[in-house]
Amino acid sequence: MAGRVDAPHPGRVTLLIGFVTLWSLVILGRLMQLQVIKHEEFTQLALKRHVVTRSVLAPRGIVYDSHMDELATSVRVSTVVAEPKRIQEIPRAAHSLAAILRMNSVELKTRMMDPSRQTFQIVKRRI
Repeated sequence: MAGRVDAPHPGRVTLLIGFVTLWSLVILGRLMQLQVIKHEEFTQLALKRHVVTRSVLAPRGIVYDSHMDELATSVRVSTVVAEPKRIQEIPRAAHSLAAILRMNSVELKTRMMDPSRQTFQIVKRRI
């Protein structure tokens, strides 16, 4: 009887299938909790990572040359950026932004539709 192979015990196969099914349900439940139930919480966390305000602890002083003429001063400025691949209607968005930022809407639309810069586009600096 050297060539005889015993079939696995049916109880073991049932137990294994039950364990895999239970484990799959646990994973699906956790995914449901993260994707559906805690959706708003994770959306807020993502927004906090994308919108950052940095405060300079001490303002920099004015830099003067040897004749006491100002060479550099600290100025607060903002930069407007766009992510074109996430904008559904680029022409309409470009027109609206151009009106707000006092820019040429055709030029802005052309820049936003440039295929080489689809991940990140600086709209206007030093506002």
